[in-house]
Amino acid sequence: MSITFSGVRLSGNIVLPRAAGGSGGDTPITINGFTTFALMNGSNTRTYIRSVTYNNGKFVAVGYNATGYYPVYATSTDGSTWTTPAPMNGSTTRGYMQAVTYNSGKFVAVGYDNAMSPIYATSTDGSTWTTPAQIPTGGSTYYVDTSSVASGGGKFVAVGTGYDSGYGYTGGAYTTSTDGSTWARTAPFDNPGVFTVNSVAYGSGKFVATGYGRYTAYAMYATSTDGTTWTTPTPMPSGSLAYAAMFSVTYGGGKFVAVGYGPGQKPVYATSTDGSTWTAPANISDSYNIMTSVAYSGGKFVAVGYTSGSRPVYTISSDGSTWTTPAPMTEGYTATSAAGGGGKFVIVGYDGYDYNNGRNYGPAYSVSN
Repeated sequence: MSITFSGVRLSGNIVLPRAAGGSGGDTPITINGFTTFALMNGSNTRTYIRSVTYNNGKFVAVGYNATGYYPVYATSTDGSTWTTPAPMNGSTTRGYMQAVTYNSGKFVAVGYDNAMSPIYATSTDGSTWTTPAQIPTGGSTYYVDTSSVASGGGKFVAVGTGYDSGYGYTGGAYTTSTDGSTWARTAPFDNPGVFTVNSVAYGSGKFVATGYGRYTAYAMYATSTDGTTWTTPTPMPSGSLAYAAMFSVTYGGGKFVAVGYGPGQKPVYATSTDGSTWTAPANISDSYNIMTSVAYSGGKFVAVGYTSGSRPVYTISSDGSTWTTPAPMTEGYTATSAAGGGGKFVIVGYDGYDYNNGRNYGPAYSVSN
């Protein structure tokens, strides 16, 4: 999948955001930096890790194998020692897992299959998964590129971009489940052609979806108390920026925090205590850095993304408003998602391709220190 926003084409090694799932608890976390990226269990297979969450004493990451194009998972109890990414329930049916969360005693992963239909899989321990299956769509020709999932209030909510074979792009769409296994048909947000939804999070008794206006070129949000009835997507205050796009949202420390980028491809953030009244998007730094994922744990927000040349970067905040200067990470890798738990943060992604040096899109991780 690729999209173009204000002249920037997002595709290939860029992952549209996913919501941070689960909880890392309230134990304060001190972060001095992150380790260099390393391959998961030394695996050098063509595997893209797209999302990670923490709960029930372990980190669980999901993605897909880029040789057979089937969903995979990997687990770690400490963020440093990982299992080799393996197909979910041994199935090699084509599918691309994009996001994972935890609630009500189970991990739930969502994505899409080769026909662009949304899919899901569940696990009670992060290691034994159901076979990925389709989520019902809103019609025989309506598809959803599901890219984010959140949980709370007795519901799982997944969001993504809708398509129709006759009309092409149709805007943001959502679906809900009370158990992670039986899903409602996907449905469009109000004015779906306007709202490109990228991420969803739960907190303060409501779900909040963020993204940007397809035609207005500005950051937008929508809220729901039940995941089914949503407010009409609304622009965030414009402030001093000419445009902005939000790619990820999370909840922690009593507030929602969304990240993305604005003019000059500079990283931006916005905050809200209720999901409905937002600060105007503001720059995290004055340099080229696009933030694609944000997570919260132990009194810290961590956002990851990339800088010019696609080198991964991270930035840290204790309040969601004052951020460290984005710091570069291991060159040649791509950071796609972050999660906190067990007193640390883990960033996941994948190695870049380098045939001469035997690098082949290996699944990768980095741990806070």
